[in-house]
Amino acid sequence: MTGSVSRGVADAFSDLELNFWVEEVPLLGELQAWLCSRGVDVEPLVDPLEDGSVWLRGWRDGIPIEAGWHPWA
Repeated sequence: MTGSVSRGVADAFSDLELNFWVEEVPLLGELQAWLCSRGVDVEPLVDPLEDGSVWLRGWRDGIPIEAGWHPWA
C-alpha cells in the first residue's frame, strides 16, 4: 500500500494517492485528459521520472489528488 489514506493514517492535510501499474505508460496528454474527465483540476504536467513512471497532481472537490502511472517492467 502507498499513501497515508491507504495506511489509515491520513489527516486533514493528506492527499489521495492513486497508483496505476500498466504495461505501457500512456502519453502525458492522455493522462491529463483522463483525470480531467473525472473532475480533477490537474496542475501542469511534469516530466516522467527516471523509472518511467509519470505523476500528476490536482484537486477534486477540495481534495488533493496525486496519480501515478508505473510501468510493470
